Amino acid sequence: MIFVQQAGRNTHADIIASLELFAAEVMPVLKADQAARDARRQAELALHIGAALKRKTWMRPLAPDAVPPIPAYGCSVVAGEGTPNGLSARRGGGINIPSEDPSERVRAAGDDQPRRGIRTV
Repeated sequence: MIFVQQAGRNTHADIIASLELFAAEVMPVLKADQAARDARRQAELALHIGAALKRKTWMRPLAPDAVPPIPAYGCSVVAGEGTPNGLSARRGGGINIPSEDPSERVRAAGDDQPRRGIRTV
């Protein structure tokens, strides 16, 4: 269903009244018939779905060692060869990605005081 209620000279009050009327009178009928419509639709489609599944060529199950492990992108950036200043250009377009948070270096040094240009969390 498509509602076009803001066309013409409908006021906000008219639109709200129309939506409330729809919710009170039409929606309950639609909801009550939904289970019956779903059951009819499944019955109509069952033959076609069964035929399609019979035609399907199923893939053999993979052995656990047949799927190579793929590291998370962030881990691969950190583990990769970095460039100066802890940057790694492993992303397309040559955009450098920081491989570590500068605020973590500040915390590791035992200095929790914010420094100019470095915001600690």
